[in-house]
Amino acid sequence: MIYIMKAKVLKEYEVMEEMLKQKNINDDLRGKIIKIYNTFKFSVPKSIRNICRFRYYMTKREGYIKMYIYNYRAFLLPYEQNKVQIIYPQDEINTLYSIMSEKRIKQLCNFCKFNTFPCYVLYLTVDEVYKFKKEHWNCFKNACILAAHAPYTKIVKDTVTVNWGKRL
Repeated sequence: MIYIMKAKVLKEYEVMEEMLKQKNINDDLRGKIIKIYNTFKFSVPKSIRNICRFRYYMTKREGYIKMYIYNYRAFLLPYEQNKVQIIYPQDEINTLYSIMSEKRIKQLCNFCKFNTFPCYVLYLTVDEVYKFKKEHWNCFKNACILAAHAPYTKIVKDTVTVNWGKRL
């Protein structure tokens, strides 16, 4: 069964500006969030961008932007004030040892993983994601490919218009 939800569609820069304003994000964190968002977006393989859907959620207290591959959330930014949610391949989790402790990685892996494809849902701080190097972004890219080939039950409709050719 496929469900499509209806919602207002906004441009990504409008969503980002409103979200950062709503959360009272300071300039340093603002720059990091925008850089991370752009890196997320451009790490998605071109071959699967047509199945990616961007959504936003905004209330007086919170706001975030998230990307789905079919019905699988690939990232959510920012989760809480200073956190990011990201999918990451199970067999590449050892690449994170270069930026965080074994204890922290075990804590992350115990939280959540998909049962339809081999990826974890990681809740990282903005600073942890900001330390990502090319190999980590390649892992995210691999996770996106895994999500694109997983079975899906619904199509998530866009509420954010994304310009794949332009950075924020």
